[in-house]
Amino acid sequence: MRRFLTGPAVLVLVITMSATACGKSKKSSSTATTAGAKGAQTFNIQLDGKSASYNGAFTAFFPNTFSAHPGDTLDFAVPRANEPHTVALGTLVDAGVNKVDALGPTASPVDQETSKELLNLPDVFPHNLPKGPPDANQSAGQPCYLATGVPPLSLTGSAPACPKVTQPDFDGTQSFYNSGLLMNDGDSFKVKLSPNIKAGTYKLMCMIHRGAMTASFTVAPASQSIPSPAEVTTAGKKQFDDIDAQLKTTADQAAAATGTTVSAGSADQKIFNAVVAQFGPKEVTVPVGGTVTWNMILFHSISFGYTPADVGVFTKSADGSIHLAPKAGAPSNINVPDRAFIFPPPSPDPINIDAGSYDGTGTKSTGVVGSLPPAVISMKMKFTKAGTYTYECLFHRDMTGTVKVT
Repeated sequence: MRRFLTGPAVLVLVITMSATACGKSKKSSSTATTAGAKGAQTFNIQLDGKSASYNGAFTAFFPNTFSAHPGDTLDFAVPRANEPHTVALGTLVDAGVNKVDALGPTASPVDQETSKELLNLPDVFPHNLPKGPPDANQSAGQPCYLATGVPPLSLTGSAPACPKVTQPDFDGTQSFYNSGLLMNDGDSFKVKLSPNIKAGTYKLMCMIHRGAMTASFTVAPASQSIPSPAEVTTAGKKQFDDIDAQLKTTADQAAAATGTTVSAGSADQKIFNAVVAQFGPKEVTVPVGGTVTWNMILFHSISFGYTPADVGVFTKSADGSIHLAPKAGAPSNINVPDRAFIFPPPSPDPINIDAGSYDGTGTKSTGVVGSLPPAVISMKMKFTKAGTYTYECLFHRDMTGTVKVT
């Protein structure tokens, strides 16, 4: 989900909990140029990705800066949907990204999300608890193309969808131009730049990861030389490979952890747009009556009695509406404080969850919660019967762990 890592108090998050706040990747792009194109071109931009050596989630555009000409097409593709994403543009997004940049990399989620600029941008997730069952904001979860005005907003979720219209070319003047949810491997969103779009810089933001997943692109006059589509693809691959290689050290350390205290996710303060989506250690052994403690890093669930088929925080109905999956979103047989489900955290106090005991019968789940320091979340659970128990994170695929009770 949202990625917030920064600040001088932050330590490398591997086995022990540490402070995280908000941040984003450093800008980089290819410097090579080619002759101005004599026809429309398509530029391929990657969202997320798959590491060959660990289970990671990469909340970034690859590359996060590039150029195009009027009439070109931007093809945003998700080869591996480790987390859901959207691609949003428009004047409201320009203002939101500019605000995030002005606040700086050490700003807190509260600083970002309480600004008027980000309050004008719908989140797919609700930020506050509603009176009834929580649900997604359709104005962010479904495609939305507004020429003017602000999309339907709700901090408690269930905002209605925008009026359904045929996707127009992006001319740079629309207030909100959003893909809707991209949550499956291979999902993509194509943006045709209007032949009349003005030269200038335009911003991108994900309506799930918010200020932690932004990018920009420059529209250059048709006569101006810019990097070719192949060079842009190469620049994106290099950005991804660099982040992947940097985060591998954190992943290796998490995998090598021992003991009965488990890190649910791990991260590095220097890498603002990726997290290791693994439990570390992945396997824990305790005697009957023993207790395991989990320290949570960012957004995950700890869920016993589920299967990989239950993983997924959103569902899509036949009418195109997006909904929160009840299994992922709701706690099961664990008393989780309401404030664990509020974003940004309403209090800086840590949240310590006592999940009671488990004998392998039925389900136990925190639901997907956000551990955003200083409001960090930890959970402990006692195991009362010998056996081998597998558990899942219902937000991240392939994020599983095992508790052996002897």
